[in-house]
Amino acid sequence: MQQVPQKILLLIGLGFYLIFTLCVARVPFFWDSILTSSIAQWFYNEGIQKSIPPLKWDAGHPTFFQIYLSIIWKVFGKTLLVSHLSILPFLWGMVYLFIKILVSLNISKSAQYIALLALLLHPYILTQSSLISYDIVQIPFFLLTLLGILYSRNIFVLIGFWGLSACSIRGQMIAITCMALFLILEYKAYKKNIYLVILALAPLICWHFYHYKITGWMISTPSTTWQGQREIANLSQFLKNLIGITRAYIDYGAIALTLLFLYSISWIFKVQLSNHQKKILIVTVAIDLVLSVSILFFSNPVGHRYFMIVHVSALLFIFSLWDNFRWKKSWLLFTLTCFISGHFWLYPYPISNGWDVTLQYITYEKNRKEFWNYIQLKRIPEKEIGSGFPLFCSKEQTNLTGGQRLTDITENNSFLVRYIAYSPVCNDMKNIVPHILKSHQYQNIKTFGKGKTAITLYYHTKQ
Repeated sequence: MQQVPQKILLLIGLGFYLIFTLCVARVPFFWDSILTSSIAQWFYNEGIQKSIPPLKWDAGHPTFFQIYLSIIWKVFGKTLLVSHLSILPFLWGMVYLFIKILVSLNISKSAQYIALLALLLHPYILTQSSLISYDIVQIPFFLLTLLGILYSRNIFVLIGFWGLSACSIRGQMIAITCMALFLILEYKAYKKNIYLVILALAPLICWHFYHYKITGWMISTPSTTWQGQREIANLSQFLKNLIGITRAYIDYGAIALTLLFLYSISWIFKVQLSNHQKKILIVTVAIDLVLSVSILFFSNPVGHRYFMIVHVSALLFIFSLWDNFRWKKSWLLFTLTCFISGHFWLYPYPISNGWDVTLQYITYEKNRKEFWNYIQLKRIPEKEIGSGFPLFCSKEQTNLTGGQRLTDITENNSFLVRYIAYSPVCNDMKNIVPHILKSHQYQNIKTFGKGKTAITLYYHTKQ
């Protein structure tokens, strides 16, 4: 195994993420990272205690990342800058391990540079890198696991397994899939690997039994917040999930990656694949199948980011064959065009957008800042404003600065609040707000920003 990835590649990757992180250092928590903020702040204020958050925030996931963030705040201060910098080591780890695997594939230098560029500009990965997200934290642990599979290194597989399992239930599924593949590929060393399995699974099993002992439930939560997402999908939900999974591979520029991967598959019958290439292909397909099948049959809405690890693995396989491709310049131009333009692929009503995989959300954050400044200037009480997720979240949850939440009209059916704050970013509001505005007398008093990320404040004229 080559010991040091190419220095120039590494400098490009590390430098890119350092500059990028500093550029987004004031961007608030957004989308599902708001839940991360809420749990981490609870640990920060109340202490780690039993490592399990209150029921309203507990989706059954391990809380390693939230505890890590709360400790970082204790040491360096609870600010957005510190929060974003806490992700930087994981981003650097992702770059290092990605390059490490690239170099091991014995591909040309140009293929290595293009592969790194594709990783850095992939719209899902770039957007998630701007968020304080445990989904991006899972990628370096996956790459470490993959490195262990490629070189039969038990210690890499073990540490990667623990890292994936500590982030989320979805990460645990990926970890178990990778472990199963490792055992199959290393079947001759099954006696030695028994200890690996025990060491890997012991913390995972202990966590779930511990969580069950404290809360009385495992996976299937009694919380009304999450219960609707842990049910068996009916036919309608199954079809929606199927569409959601399909969208995860074509939305926001990802279609370039999918087409490149399919083109790569066509080459497996034309060239002799190395052992590394075969293993990467097997891992990519296996994780995709496991995630897709598990997601299809549950009511949880499908997130584009769920498949980022599959995308990263697919990138490695694609560029392992890049030197064999025809029309490389055309493929490169097409991919870069899709990846860069993907941040502007927003869909009209009534189609929901994947706001946490497009940098367009930063425009929404600018509009939200103006919105909060306005309601504070006009002294409008937060409880008198109805809205949906994520706009109803308080500035304490998003900016770490304090404040109250708005009223959640999607949950409480509080249609006749004095004010309604609406944005297309609030996917849950798209079906009810037009009805409310039409059925009741609300007047537009102020709009912040333009287009799909605008925020409009309405006033009920009869109150």
